[in-house]
Amino acid sequence: MQTSLRTGIQQLRRLVCTHLMRNEFTGVIERDGEWFVAWSPEIPGANGQGPSVEECRESLSAAIRLMLEDHRSVPELGR
Repeated sequence: MQTSLRTGIQQLRRLVCTHLMRNEFTGVIERDGEWFVAWSPEIPGANGQGPSVEECRESLSAAIRLMLEDHRSVPELGR
């Protein structure tokens, strides 16, 4: 199989898996003054913040999504 075709198939598999899989992670949200801060014990370095619990959760969710996308984009990590 040609290398470019193999690469295309691998990218398609990742795309399909990304859309079919739903990841769920624990989010710890605490109040810090007038703001809320959050982190996920399963995803070290993923943090969120916001003036409301909902905005904080959305911020943490976006951080986790970015970290997972970045992890998948590195071939030796995303296998």
